[in-house]
Amino acid sequence: MKINSNLSCPISTKKTDENIVRTVALFVFIFTMLGVFLNSVLIISLLVLDFASRAFFSGTASPLKILAKVISKWFKFNKKPVDVAPKRFAAILGFVFISLILIFTLLHENILVNSFTVMLLACALLESAFGFCLGCFIYTYAVLPFKK
Repeated sequence: MKINSNLSCPISTKKTDENIVRTVALFVFIFTMLGVFLNSVLIISLLVLDFASRAFFSGTASPLKILAKVISKWFKFNKKPVDVAPKRFAAILGFVFISLILIFTLLHENILVNSFTVMLLACALLESAFGFCLGCFIYTYAVLPFKK
């Protein structure tokens, strides 16, 4: 797969551990599947709060991030520092998707719930399994045309 070398990610000086990010993505995948399959407003609402914590704050209150840190220590994963800004941008997108899933679940709009669920699950799976963050690509194509 050829990766575009002209990608523009929102760069910051802050770093995060890629293993923790990937583990959180796995939990997002699992809990999103559970929430939608069980039609659980509670699980989906908790995911909304978790995404908000990671997207708009430091993520220290994120249960999924806390659990991922515990698992990372338990399995003694080597730390892999990555830029935090693209991951935060991806968390904002995840927050939007899971919020829409919650709204459409409450409105019993199953087609829309399933559509946004597939998109969120695809992003979470790409991050978790392959370390591929779709957020950088979305940022590049959504923001770069307006910078010119």
